[in-house]
Amino acid sequence: MNDKNLSFIQHKISTIRSALFFNGSQYDPNTATSIISALKFDESGNIWFFLNNDPHLKTVDDNFPARLYFYRKGIPFSVNISGKARIMRDVQFFNELAGVNLSSCPEIFQKVLVVKVSVDAAEYQEWQRPEPAIRMYGINRFFSRLMQFLFPSYENAPAQFIFN
Repeated sequence: MNDKNLSFIQHKISTIRSALFFNGSQYDPNTATSIISALKFDESGNIWFFLNNDPHLKTVDDNFPARLYFYRKGIPFSVNISGKARIMRDVQFFNELAGVNLSSCPEIFQKVLVVKVSVDAAEYQEWQRPEPAIRMYGINRFFSRLMQFLFPSYENAPAQFIFN
């Protein structure tokens, strides 16, 4: 991706922030889908986040195919990312993302993983919102039918104005 597309996708992802993480490994389809929150984007276009240490991930290689689906209710777009995920097992990466030195808490490393996804493809999709005029048309049609039902002599004709 060029820099313009990369910055556009990064901006959209930072707006949504949360995503569904899918393990695309054909060797271990049992890995659960997880909800993640994107924490960092580096200059190479990688997305960094924490992931709960699923027992099935222990059998997965450190590099595996993955998908991220960024969507949030009320935001009129979504971003679908596919790429290679890599489990970063070095304490340095964990400390960098957490912002504190957690070397004295080894039990955290058993429960949480640092994952970096290098983006191979990104798909941006905008959702169309219904136009207010269309909604008003439906409401007007409903009331017109209601008036015809209640008052059979009611005509659904446009108003005519006669000026002398």
